[in-house]
Amino acid sequence: MKKQKTDAPKIAIRYHRCSTQEQNLMAQQQTTLAKCQEREFAILDGEFDDQGFSGKNIERPGLKRALDALASGRANVLVCAKLDRLSRSVPDFGSLMERAKTQGWDVCVCDLSIDTSTPNGELVANLIISISQWERRMIGLRTKEMLAAKKRSKQKLGRPQVVEDEVLDYIIRLREFGMSYRKIAADLDESGIKTPEGGDKWNDTSVRLMYLNSQKVVET
Repeated sequence: MKKQKTDAPKIAIRYHRCSTQEQNLMAQQQTTLAKCQEREFAILDGEFDDQGFSGKNIERPGLKRALDALASGRANVLVCAKLDRLSRSVPDFGSLMERAKTQGWDVCVCDLSIDTSTPNGELVANLIISISQWERRMIGLRTKEMLAAKKRSKQKLGRPQVVEDEVLDYIIRLREFGMSYRKIAADLDESGIKTPEGGDKWNDTSVRLMYLNSQKVVET
């Protein structure tokens, strides 16, 4: 359910990221502090930085803590110095914008002057969300078309207990969009894509295992 934005005082989370442990976060910290002072945002105390993490996806501990705090209502603005510190991917940024809109918090990106608490910033955010949703739908359409083409050519659709490469790629892309495993399972069901066993019902546990095996990572 979409939460309505209110006129409550703005409480900001300042988020900073760098790719190596050796890089200094000071310049980003000065930029976000100045923005909070300019906009008269209160600042939520806490550790929300990611040092030594790539921006290729949003699976980062500091960002996760920030998003949890925003979802819980302890803060209502996410402030970062540069867009690439938050995300290097338009789909990832689009998914963050969707989450912010649904949960009722704002995003302020200093280098692009994006501030979704303003009318212009909200317009930019809506455009990004629309592009992100369009790309996600196109990925699903291409996946279904490839599977249908295989079936028409009478190719064997996978082996028992093995997911099709096209389906696995689809799961990976949806996860990169920031979708939960439960939502991915529901999307696969709605798209009519069969499970590896030939069933009609996917579950979030199997989707999660497929994704983690493909990435060779362990979630904590």
